This record gives sequence, C-alpha cells and structure tokens, in this order.
Amino acid sequence: MTKHIVYYEPDYSVEAPNLWQLRGKYKYPSIIGDLHKSARITILMHVLPNKRDPHRLDLESKLGVQFAKVDYTKPSLPEGVEYLVRVLRAAMDKLKPDIISNLNGRTVTYCYASGLVARELGARYVMRVGGDDLATKSSVSEARGEPFMGTWSYQHYISQERLAAEIAQRIVVMTERERARLARLTRHPDKIAVCYRGVDHQVFRTDAPKRAPCRRFLFIGRKSAEKGYDICEAAARMVHAERDDVTFTFAGTFDKAVEENRKYIGYVPVDALADLYRQHDALIVCSRTEGFPQVVMEAMSMGLPCILSRHLFSLDFADRRTALLCDAEPLGLTAAVKELCSNEDFYNTLAQTSWTHAKQNFSSAAMNELYRQVMLG
Repeated sequence: MTKHIVYYEPDYSVEAPNLWQLRGKYKYPSIIGDLHKSARITILMHVLPNKRDPHRLDLESKLGVQFAKVDYTKPSLPEGVEYLVRVLRAAMDKLKPDIISNLNGRTVTYCYASGLVARELGARYVMRVGGDDLATKSSVSEARGEPFMGTWSYQHYISQERLAAEIAQRIVVMTERERARLARLTRHPDKIAVCYRGVDHQVFRTDAPKRAPCRRFLFIGRKSAEKGYDICEAAARMVHAERDDVTFTFAGTFDKAVEENRKYIGYVPVDALADLYRQHDALIVCSRTEGFPQVVMEAMSMGLPCILSRHLFSLDFADRRTALLCDAEPLGLTAAVKELCSNEDFYNTLAQTSWTHAKQNFSSAAMNELYRQVMLG
C-alpha cells in the first residue's frame, strides 16, 4: 500500500519570491524527486502559492504533489503551542497521513507540534533538522542586545526539542556535528541519520579543480548575525590593509555596493550559481551557527576549496585536507585567507582533495536513496 507523506512547510510569501523559487523550483524537487515514486506526497502550508504559480504547477504535474492549507493565525505564547497543535491536528485529521515530516528545517516549536500530532494519530514522525535552531535564536538575540541563553524562553524551547526528538521514529540531520548534538537529546541515538540534500553533478561540475593563484573569495548567505557576514567583512578589511590584489564577493540578502575590496552583488539565482563559482577561487563559510550549507557542496563540486568554521565542521571535514578550518573570528579567517593566497602548493592540493571528496560524497542520487529509505522505514 502506498504511504501518504505530509510535509509541514513554511508559508509561501509574495514578499519573498526568491525564497519560494529556491524551495519550489530546486529544493523540493531535488528531495522528493525519487521519493514520489514510492509515496503520495502532500505539502501543508498556512499560506499556499497561487494555483497558477509555475513551481507549484510543476510539483503537481511532474511529481504528483498535492497542496493543502492549514488555517492558522499566530497567537502569542503561552497559548501558541497548544493552538498550533489543535489546528495542525484538524488538518491532519482530514489528510490522514501515514508519515509526517518537513522538507525545510523547521523551528523547534513546529517540530514539537508535528511530533505531538503524529503521536496522537499513530503516524510515523520523521524530524528533519536543518541546524541548531536554539543556537540561531541565541545569535539573533545577542545581535539585538537581548538575552536568550538561560532565559525562560530558552528552557521552553529546549524542552520542546527534547520531546520532539524523543517522539520521532527517525531524525534526519545535515552534519555529523548535528548527529552528535541530537544524540544527547534522545535515548535512541541510532535513529539519527545524516542525509545531505546532495548536488546535481551534471550542473555543478568541472573537468578539473581550481589552480593557484587564489585571489577571489566568495561569501554566499543572508545578512544575518548567525551567518557571520560581519566576520568576513572584518577579515576583508584586514587583508585590504596589507594587499590590494585580493577581493571578496558577498552574494545574498545584501544591497548592491562596492566598498574597498568588497563587492556586494545581492541575490544570485540558483541557475547562475555555477558561473559564480567559476569566477572565484575559494568559498568562505564563517558562520557562528549553521546546518550544512548547500553552497559548500556546490563549490567543492566545482573545484573550489572552502574555508569553514572549525567549531561547526570539524566532524565532517578533515582540516587542511578536505577543507581549511578556522576559528569563527576575524583574525582566524584572515590567517586562512592569507595562507590560501600565499601558499600555492597547499591551495592546489586542497582544491584537488576537496573536489575528490565532493565527487565521492555529495551526489544527489546517492543521498536521495538514503533519504527514501529513512522516510519509508
């Protein structure tokens, strides 16, 4: 009997067309592209894309995806969680899923509500964790000058995350670091699986890795505290004080501008990312907290070595072999940038080994099969 999977997803927003394009055109098809052959799939949202939206039409016509709406208006805590469970339960009563999950990494409250509803219905719950939501909340709060760690809100969220992890039959994480973190939250760590989304190696490919010299560095991400864009900016200024031949490109939610050795180019659609990687020599991910950015797998598949935050990626990459790890602060990042610029032999070796690692580990085909097995049990 074909299983029915309901994915509880973030709302469609007309104010964020780039975000919906990323999900509707690329992320959702890449994850459920093979799974739809083995299961019936419904995407549940509070706000749905228009019925004539091209990405929704493609998901419906090519992958048989159905869209369903859950009625919801966000009340303030403490009633918010109970209300969310009630309206989600009402929607699931109509849909009658065998499996409840999420394609995007949801905040702990949505995972907790999904787990409670799945347990009430006797459905299988697979929790997909995009990253450390509590660490993200902490970074954002600290950037605003607001306390978070140790507050009532922190205790509230950590309790929700622990209960959601305990309820879930399987937990999908993006990194070995996240596997280790979630393993401390559940009595059954063997139910945690690392499943990258993977990349299409027909799109993100090159015949050979990059070769020295290394001069052009790339940062892709949101202009948000947890992403560490300010760390990259500070490092760029330090490098600029010593040499004027090294440049830094910032792509993402930035206003277009050019300042000293820094060029801000704004949002870059996925279709243009392969060309953007070709125009640069190395990728920087200096996040304070992070899941497993798709850009790391894409850049390595295109032959670019990556500078990554040590505290986030030391369990997933071998330092100085498959990535160059650094402390997530300006001095550490500056030292890493200067080494790639000055040590050409090291740069060439790192580009080769990271490219090989990407070809062996980041294929979307292999990851999708693992994900299908985890979802269906």
